Amino acid sequence: MHVAKLNKRHYLTVTRTGKRLRRRAKQIDRANRLRASITERIKAFGRRSKIVRLLGAKATSELVPKGKSLDVKVVRNFSLIDNPSEVLSLICSLAASQRGHRPSNFWIDFQHVDSHDLGAHTVLDVVVDEIAAEAKLYSRKLKWSGTYPANDSIRRLIQSLGIIRQLKITHEYPKPAEASALTIFEYRCKHYTRQRRPERIDIKGLVTAKFADHINHCLGKVGKELAPAARATLCGYLGEVIENAEVHAGMVDWMVHGYLDASLEVPTCEIVILNFGQSFAETLESLDAQSFTRKQIQPYLDAHGRESWFGPSWRRQDLLTLVALQGNVSCRNTDEDCTRGQGMADLIEFFQRVHNECKGSSGRDAKMTIISGSTRVLFDGKYRMAEDESGTRIIAFNASNDLKKKPDAAYVIPLDSAFLPGTVIGIQFPLARESLIDVKGAPNE
Repeated sequence: MHVAKLNKRHYLTVTRTGKRLRRRAKQIDRANRLRASITERIKAFGRRSKIVRLLGAKATSELVPKGKSLDVKVVRNFSLIDNPSEVLSLICSLAASQRGHRPSNFWIDFQHVDSHDLGAHTVLDVVVDEIAAEAKLYSRKLKWSGTYPANDSIRRLIQSLGIIRQLKITHEYPKPAEASALTIFEYRCKHYTRQRRPERIDIKGLVTAKFADHINHCLGKVGKELAPAARATLCGYLGEVIENAEVHAGMVDWMVHGYLDASLEVPTCEIVILNFGQSFAETLESLDAQSFTRKQIQPYLDAHGRESWFGPSWRRQDLLTLVALQGNVSCRNTDEDCTRGQGMADLIEFFQRVHNECKGSSGRDAKMTIISGSTRVLFDGKYRMAEDESGTRIIAFNASNDLKKKPDAAYVIPLDSAFLPGTVIGIQFPLARESLIDVKGAPNE
């Protein structure tokens, strides 16, 4: 006879006790796994965000919270291409506000923004993401609010790829009618995620392929597509730039973003590649004096030193940043037969071809900026990369294309009051039906 029939009360008591013990065991197991996960994440992430710490350390001023609330007034010209000093100063000040105050209410005010670019949003969004990730580690609740700008195109970017997207505020995403005109690409390789998941070390191939698909989607808006060879070339360029960032920056944190708003009168494709860690100048400065690359670049340093050109308006780190963009310059080269150091030169030549194809087609020209550390380099087609007598690709930003002479001060620019711990590349090019780089016609609908 079943025990339940002999003593039903005892049977129910034992059964219920067993269920309670099993539930409790599951709760303890979940709590233990959660604690282990948090411990592992803190070990990889650090007690504080490394990126926020790096940016905050370079701040020349600090946003001071009022109690637990912090107001962030975004600058009117929120563009890394056109206004890098003011944009980076604001972002570094936001990062510096996290050093001790720990605000819990953030008000991000875009109300007065009337011009922008994807690069500025990308750097700001990383800081916001890092602040939110750090708070989550310690179960701190943050409240984010703010105002949109009057310009609808800027609002759409904020909602679809900017701070709204980073914070996953889904009810503020663009409505389907607006979203249908947007083509978006985003990928970030976080340094602490890479440490926790080392098996994802070769993610570059997947990212570059998907990015090429994104560019094809953008071109499809004007009835074009990348030719197969151009697609492979673009993947190669991007892959080498990412590899250089991982090898030289000292930390593996990089991202690739792409954006197109086809509803604009002149749709402009924007590309941003951003990595944190050492700047170009810091990487080259750290080389041993006897290394091949240091001997390779020393004549340029000596030539500028002899002319007493170094000063507040032209610094050693600005020259080193410029030299890092040239063909065959890599800290991993060991002799003249090494062929590393082509990634930035390839990207610059890619931009030059884009600029040629876009020039005059829509009333707007393609532009590119590279900011590394406290140096900004601007590309607008005036100065071009060309081979010297030895076949090395050079762009010196002066009439003679000579790195031993000073560059045009309007194109290689010291950022006195701003610093980016790493490198950002921002590209903008207008899309027009009559021309686009290395594309073949696609049937129109």
